[in-house]
Amino acid sequence: MACVFEIGADVVPATYVGSFAILGGADADAFGTLATAQFSVEVSSVQTVAEPNAALLFATALVVGLIQLGWRTAIERQSVF
Repeated sequence: MACVFEIGADVVPATYVGSFAILGGADADAFGTLATAQFSVEVSSVQTVAEPNAALLFATALVVGLIQLGWRTAIERQSVF
């Protein structure tokens, strides 16, 4: 089973190892160790993803808004007659 995790851009490529424990028990107050597992994560390279320009996002929203406004105005004109 493969899992995808977000790794920060400041992480050095390497193999990271660790372990985790699953806690629980017969009732809500029980915190016994039910299972443990080892894991390793291999970070081979870190790629940054460029975020969209704020002006581009604003322009896209403005165009969509104007299209919707024009569409509503056209519908209102048709309903008058």
